[in-house]
Amino acid sequence: MKDIPYLSPKTHKTTFEINLKAFKENLAFYRNKLKPETKLIVMVKAFAYGLGLSKIAEVLADEGIEYLAVAYTDEAVMLREAGYEGKLMVFNPEPDCFDNIIRYKLEPELYSLPIIEEFLNTIKKNAAYQLLEPFPVHLKIDTGMNRLGLKPDEIEVAANLIANNNRLKVHSAFSHLAAADEGEHDAFTLQQFNDFLKHANLLETHLGYSLDKHISNSAAIERFPNFQLDAVRLGIGLYGYSPQVEIQKQLKTVCTLKSRIAQIKEVLPGETVGYGRKGIVESQTKIALVFLGYADGLPRSLSNKGKLYLNGKMAKIIGNVCMDITMLDVTHINCKVGDYVEVFGENLSLGRFADMVGTIPYEVLTDISSRVRRIYV
Repeated sequence: MKDIPYLSPKTHKTTFEINLKAFKENLAFYRNKLKPETKLIVMVKAFAYGLGLSKIAEVLADEGIEYLAVAYTDEAVMLREAGYEGKLMVFNPEPDCFDNIIRYKLEPELYSLPIIEEFLNTIKKNAAYQLLEPFPVHLKIDTGMNRLGLKPDEIEVAANLIANNNRLKVHSAFSHLAAADEGEHDAFTLQQFNDFLKHANLLETHLGYSLDKHISNSAAIERFPNFQLDAVRLGIGLYGYSPQVEIQKQLKTVCTLKSRIAQIKEVLPGETVGYGRKGIVESQTKIALVFLGYADGLPRSLSNKGKLYLNGKMAKIIGNVCMDITMLDVTHINCKVGDYVEVFGENLSLGRFADMVGTIPYEVLTDISSRVRRIYV
C-alpha cells in the first residue's frame, strides 16, 4: 500500500516516532481480553490518532484486522487510494459524500431518518449500482450521549424504511458509551448498555434478520468484559493510553514526540525572553532554543509553566511558546546543541503530558502537525 503524500520524508528537526512493535503488542493485549468470537473494529480516524493513516492501516491489515473505522469519507477515500482493500466504516458521512461512499465501497453509519432517506435516494439514482448486492450500512442508536444517533422512537421508522427497500442491508447496530472510563458513572453506563440491547433487538425484529451489535470502546473492553456482544471498537488503548492505572502499566509506549536543541545562550539578569517579554530573567540563566513550537503541536498554553524532558531532567519552558521555537531554562542541565528534547514518550508519558496541558491524550495526539515527520521504528 503506497504512502499518503504527507508521510514522505521531511527535514524538520521535530519528529514523531511510532514504535510499531509496541503498537502490535498493545493490539495483542486487547485481543487477549476478547472472546474468540468477538470481532475487533479498530478506530483510525483523525489520521490514525496522529500516527499516520496509511502506515497504521497497513500494519493492522497485516495483523488480520477485519474492520477499520474513520470519522469522515475523505479519510476512507484516502485509504482506498493508498491501496487499502479491507472493510471501512465511515462514522460521520455527509450527503455530498454519498457518491464516493458507493464508488469506493465504503460502509456508512446512518444516524438519522433524513440521512437514511438521502442515502436511499443516492442509491436509487446510481444506475450502475443496481447490479450490486444490497449495500452494507450500520445504524447508530443514541442511548443517552446525545450525539449522533437514532432516538428510540425513530428506530421502528428507520427499520421500515430499510426493510421496504432491497437496496440496503444493515450489518450492525451500535451505540456509544458516554463515560465507560469513569467509575462514578457506572450506573449510567449499565443503563446505556441495557437500553442499547433493547433497541437493537427491536431493530432486528422489524428488519427481520440478525445483525452485529457493538457498544464497547477501549475503556469498556478494559472494565466491562460482559459488554463485548458481537464486536468491540478499539481506539486510544491501542495507541498506548488508558486512564486505568493498572491497565496503563501493561501497555507499551507507542508514541514519542521529540525535537533537538538549535542553540544555547546565556541571558543576563534583567533581560527577557520571547514574545511579549513574558520570560523574566532574575539571575544569570542558560537557555536552550528548541526546534519546536505551537505549529508542531506544542500547546502555547504551556508558556512559562510547562516542562519538557532533557537528559534525565525536566526543563521548564521560559517565555511564550513561539510558532516554531520554544525556549527552555537549562541552567542546571548539562546539554549541548543537537541534544534531543522529549515532549512525551518513554520518559514523560502521554498521560502526564496531557495532564500538564489540561487536556486529554486524544487532543495531544491529533494536534501534532502534518509538518512533523512520522518515523516508524
